Amino acid sequence: FWSFMLLLFMLLLNILLAILMEAYGDVKATAEGLTLPKQVSEMVRRYRQTKRGDRVRLNDIWDAFFKTIGDEKDMVVWEAGPGFPEGQGGREFVTPELIQERVMKSMRLQVPMNQAKRGISQAKAVEEAKKATPYTIKNVHQDFDRLNLLTRDVRDNVRQAVDIMSQYDFDENDAEFQTQISDNPEDVTEHRQLVAEAVKGAVTQLTAEISTTLTKEAGMYERRQKQLEISQAEMVACAKDACSNLVQLRERTDEVVNRLQHLALGKQRRDGGVSAASNIAAVVMGALTGGKSSTSGFSACSNPEKGNISSV
Repeated sequence: FWSFMLLLFMLLLNILLAILMEAYGDVKATAEGLTLPKQVSEMVRRYRQTKRGDRVRLNDIWDAFFKTIGDEKDMVVWEAGPGFPEGQGGREFVTPELIQERVMKSMRLQVPMNQAKRGISQAKAVEEAKKATPYTIKNVHQDFDRLNLLTRDVRDNVRQAVDIMSQYDFDENDAEFQTQISDNPEDVTEHRQLVAEAVKGAVTQLTAEISTTLTKEAGMYERRQKQLEISQAEMVACAKDACSNLVQLRERTDEVVNRLQHLALGKQRRDGGVSAASNIAAVVMGALTGGKSSTSGFSACSNPEKGNISSV
């Protein structure tokens, strides 16, 4: 039993030492040569500056911003969360002047300008260090592979250029090459004239076809415009006839209404109700018989070819 306990104790002690040494190695790698005496002297210096009022603690600056924002999570994030407005919290653009104003308003402490600028620069450096990607041996191999590929492309392009130059290059003092050149070069004036005449003929033919097509289209549009004008004139005439017939019908309707009113007054004055009713009926029938002639005015627009008013 005691042997087991001793073995277990030694095992746990080694695990603890391994954890402590690993943490010590990480801290030492990031300490940048900061020894214990230097760290103690730095703490004393900061304490004296705080007492003299030459420095404000970072905890006080944090508390000042926390009183304004009110949420620790929103103070350290860059993207806006649900319920948080834009331009506040971690998305707020912090300047040295803003730090001085915020701390003075919330904590009644005066932050020196050099401390505010130094704090912002250090915070920016820490944030950039987090985003920085380490340059490893893998990145070195990738860059060399890319450089090798570019070098091969340059080499192939240079070889291709050399081949083309050697294919078309010649020596002016080469006798064999001089014998291949004719002393009387071929006259190409006739070929140029033939090409110019062919182009001119094609352009003339195309111009004639375009002119004929445009003339036909213009005539067709002109005929359509005339037909539309005739139809519009007929429609206007029919509308005028209909308006005059409606005016006549309105006048006759007013006349009938006036007669009915007079007969109604006469009926009230006389006791003979039967004779009054017959007179009213006779007046109504006479008015209706006379109104038939007014409807004959619409016959002028009965032909749809001349612009029937119902088609309007």
